[in-house]
Amino acid sequence: MSNLVSVIITTYKRPYGVLLRAVQSVLNQSYENLEIIIIDDSPNDDPNRKEVEMNIRNLNDSRVKYIQHKSNQGACKARNTGIEASKGEYVAFLDDDDEWIFNKIELQLEKFVDKQVGLVYCDSFTIILRGNEKERKVLRANRVSGMVYDKLILWNFIGSTSFVMLKKESLEFCGGFNNELKASQDFELWLRISKYYKVDYVDIPLVNYYIHEGERISANVDNKIQGLEKINELNLEYLKLKPRVNSIRKLKLIPYYAMKSGYKQALKKWFYAVKIYPFHRESLIHFAKIFYYNNKKSI
Repeated sequence: MSNLVSVIITTYKRPYGVLLRAVQSVLNQSYENLEIIIIDDSPNDDPNRKEVEMNIRNLNDSRVKYIQHKSNQGACKARNTGIEASKGEYVAFLDDDDEWIFNKIELQLEKFVDKQVGLVYCDSFTIILRGNEKERKVLRANRVSGMVYDKLILWNFIGSTSFVMLKKESLEFCGGFNNELKASQDFELWLRISKYYKVDYVDIPLVNYYIHEGERISANVDNKIQGLEKINELNLEYLKLKPRVNSIRKLKLIPYYAMKSGYKQALKKWFYAVKIYPFHRESLIHFAKIFYYNNKKSI
């Protein structure tokens, strides 16, 4: 008998039509032994909430389960609720405004033939929405497999939660999403898993990843700083042994400090990072970014 795959879709103040697109992309998968767990994390006064609940329950598909938080608790808590409710040997996540290509589950499952693999990610199409127009791009980058922690801590090449499938065992061993982080929670989880399990990938686009015009990292600069600083703190033991990596991790915060507090604060952070590991290519790049991002409102 084929393994059960649990697909967790978290939704927050999303119109039913958009959520349905995500749900249908899972129901239409070539792999059929799955369950869909929808976690509605919208506030009680959200006008979409009743419509979403009614229509999801009217799908009349035994594979679809609907769970409602009594109040908004955040994406991390919502995904952890889904993990706790899941029964599959494998767990995948889908954001409510993204959608999967029809054979995503099938192709990712094949990579778990290696029993040491705990996470499989994939490539994606990025679709930028500008009014009624769509601009479609393929994300391509250097893909890495194996025991990847040393490389992953330098750069999150795994990407969004919509891109991954996890062995449930890896979540039970490493834990779920960290509620203490206000941003980059997915990256922090990937790092934890990569310490103990192999990572593999399917090097073709299997997700339509939507970006809405006007979405800006700078709208949550404080959250981004908190998340990145927390990741550095959680990996401090390793970073102390790797001065260059430690320096690069601190340099990644420079654009956000420049936007938040201006170039003086960013320069202080830059000098501290360079002191840890004197001048290297990344330090020069981020020195230029200080003035580019100084008090800017978007990245």
